[in-house]
Amino acid sequence: MSRNVLIALGLVVVAAAGFGIWQTTKTRAPATATEPAKPAQTEAQKKPAEAKPEEKKAEAKPDEKKADEKKPEEKKAEEKKAEEKKSEPPKTAAAEDGSGEMFIGKADAPITIIAYESLTCPHCAAFHTGALPKLKEKYVDKGTVKIIFREWPGTSREPWSRFPAMMARCLGPDRYFSMIDLMFKDQDKWMKAETGQQLLDNVAAYGRLAGMTKDQFDACMKNEKMLRAMADRWREGVEKHGVEGTPHFVIGDKRISGNRPIEEFEQALKPLVDKLPKN
Repeated sequence: MSRNVLIALGLVVVAAAGFGIWQTTKTRAPATATEPAKPAQTEAQKKPAEAKPEEKKAEAKPDEKKADEKKPEEKKAEEKKAEEKKSEPPKTAAAEDGSGEMFIGKADAPITIIAYESLTCPHCAAFHTGALPKLKEKYVDKGTVKIIFREWPGTSREPWSRFPAMMARCLGPDRYFSMIDLMFKDQDKWMKAETGQQLLDNVAAYGRLAGMTKDQFDACMKNEKMLRAMADRWREGVEKHGVEGTPHFVIGDKRISGNRPIEEFEQALKPLVDKLPKN
């Protein structure tokens, strides 16, 4: 083969190789030419962003705000109810069923007066407007004396006096004395009755004034535990303190019968008061 032919073949080979390289370069698009490489994500970046507590609450309960919205009068009523509940005095089992002792003054007062009364007794009503307010002002309110009130339960033939006493007891110790005072004050009104049923209806009307329903009043009148406790205390008064009528008062070893002036009570109280420690 001549030298010229070899040179020609070499040029062809070089040209062919150059064409192949150009084709390869043209079809291969580098990764960095149009899109930069993305950095690797951390674990925190891989997790979806968590919603804030407020956002979670809003997503979980979209209507919660509406549910919490209350009218001003509703809020005021709820607040009033809560305050009334706080102000209620603690109740014992005896207070709940009305069978306990009813008294005014401090429970640990050094001197005790026991008053045996009947709600149908006019002399008892006179005591509540006469000597009692003075005793309260001078002795009870100062913590020297407490007065226990025991009501005449009546008899099976004449149960009239038990009706107002039981009704007042069923109102609870916190409202008992306000009702007793009212019944004594209006004694002439509710006692105007031609039959026992009419008298009972008159007493029930006072119960309704205090918020007592008919069912509550009927249940109260059937409270055997309360009535038995009243009868037991009265029997004790007869056997131990010589109770023969109303009103009857026990002050230490002294006894006062009937509606007496404040001076007689003070005379009975004086030796007991004199024995108390002087401040």
